Amino acid sequence: MQTLGAPLRHFGFNRGWAVFFGFGTLMFGTVAVVALTLFRADFEIWQQAFAVALTFLNVFVLLQTVLASATVCEMGLRYKTLRGQGEMLWEDVEKFRYSVTTTYHGIIKTARYSMKLLDKDGRKAELGSNVEHPQELAAMLWSKLQAPLFAKLLAAYESGQIVDLGEIKVSREGFQIKIGLRKVAVPTANIAGCWIENGVFNVGVSLDGKIKNYGVFMRSVDNVFPLIELINSKIVQQQTREIAFGASAGR
Repeated sequence: MQTLGAPLRHFGFNRGWAVFFGFGTLMFGTVAVVALTLFRADFEIWQQAFAVALTFLNVFVLLQTVLASATVCEMGLRYKTLRGQGEMLWEDVEKFRYSVTTTYHGIIKTARYSMKLLDKDGRKAELGSNVEHPQELAAMLWSKLQAPLFAKLLAAYESGQIVDLGEIKVSREGFQIKIGLRKVAVPTANIAGCWIENGVFNVGVSLDGKIKNYGVFMRSVDNVFPLIELINSKIVQQQTREIAFGASAGR
């Protein structure tokens, strides 16, 4: 057990989420039993397989939910998931992937949160809508991780390393952005800014006096908020200063 300091807040499993998928398990499980036992002749094979698959899917998500919890401490995170339990120091976290996806279950609209943390020893913590108040948990995690992750990203960037952030790779020479099956190489000097819109991380690129937008889903990008800080507070500002210096020197 690591020394994580005093616990700041505990997040238990998401009871509403558990009820939702528990009801789904009961409903689809009943259909599966009927399909496999009572009225097999009235159900096609694919209908039986579909009912069984939906039942197992709901059971899986239900277990993912009721077995999940997280405790945010002063120096790190203590977590439990279906895959196990563990602890992470904030300073040991290397990657944090965060996203919010809106889905519809019939007429019911839900926002699904996903938080995946990876530390230097390869430990993974996968949290999200399986815990209560996921939006508040995400805010607390970012408040603890923003500064150390940005410091690591900035140090790697300034040392000339190529930093792999999922579907975006960053270096002083340029960015590589994976869009679908193609990879787009963009010189760092052409980066004009970035922003998030509707769950998509957008990078603005200056080409021939025009701004072209390249977008990838947030769920495919690690350390997205430290990356935004690097682009907007370091890269873009530095280029602005260089342009201003060049203009003044040419007078």
